[in-house]
Amino acid sequence: MKTFKEYLAESTKTYAVRVKIAGELPENFDKRLQDYMSKYETVEFKKVGTTPVQEHPHEFPRIKNQEVTIYDVEASYPISFQQLETTLADEFGISFHNLKVKHPSDPTEEQKDDEAVYEPKLQDSEYKDTPDPSEPSFGDEYNMSLFKELMKSRKEDKEESQEGKIIEPGQDDTSEPLFKREDKNPDGVSAGSITRHSK
Repeated sequence: MKTFKEYLAESTKTYAVRVKIAGELPENFDKRLQDYMSKYETVEFKKVGTTPVQEHPHEFPRIKNQEVTIYDVEASYPISFQQLETTLADEFGISFHNLKVKHPSDPTEEQKDDEAVYEPKLQDSEYKDTPDPSEPSFGDEYNMSLFKELMKSRKEDKEESQEGKIIEPGQDDTSEPLFKREDKNPDGVSAGSITRHSK
């Protein structure tokens, strides 16, 4: 059976942050950053690594031919990414263009595979992307299939939003009037019979 301390340790919430710095780092930066982050009650501090020198480093559009150093920090105290970015820039004299602070699992961390082989369409001798010739690609039949597809997507949008009413082609919607009008005004006179004449 687990002890109370083990349960407490498992239930403690931590906050992860990734610090990325492009370019040359100040002297003893690793130690200074670790000391600075201790005020957030650091649970784990590690240098993930340094990327090779790239002409245009990922997420640093204004930087050219520089390496990027990455640190992952886990702390017990909540950290605002934007505030930490501003504070680190002031504390260590780093330009905002050279500094990024974000969550380690941020979607922008997933880089596209630059090593993937690009195959030009003109060299595709098997015509893999050719549409099925049995399906019409123009004319009335094609227009009707396109219209049906649009109506289907419209229905799906309606089901998601649960708003409005879709009228199918050929369907007469007379169940509800668009505008309702009371037949009588507050005085009990028929609304259509009120006329006023100036004397």
